Amino acid sequence: MGSNDRNKPCWCGSGKKYKKCHLIREEQDSLTRRELEDYAKNQKSKKVCSVNNLYPDDCSKKIINAHTISKSGSLKEISENGHVMGAKPSLSGLIKSNGKLELE
Repeated sequence: MGSNDRNKPCWCGSGKKYKKCHLIREEQDSLTRRELEDYAKNQKSKKVCSVNNLYPDDCSKKIINAHTISKSGSLKEISENGHVMGAKPSLSGLIKSNGKLELE
């Protein structure tokens, strides 16, 4: 962000102004491992509609328990026994697996 963007919301989504968040990031204290884990857990629990940006006129904005990927297309490629596989990265999990993401 340029100097004209100092008062805009920060790109990270914190809700703070950029000048109060990431402008002076290198001068701020580093986060602890626990803080990183807590942040990741909090972000993971947020429910987001992935289709709203693609089809804003067709989206009801209501979050439902459904996939945005076609069953007949790519969904079967990323599923196993009817369960969609995905990586759930965490710092402790990456340490245990020597930095490899494991599908769950």
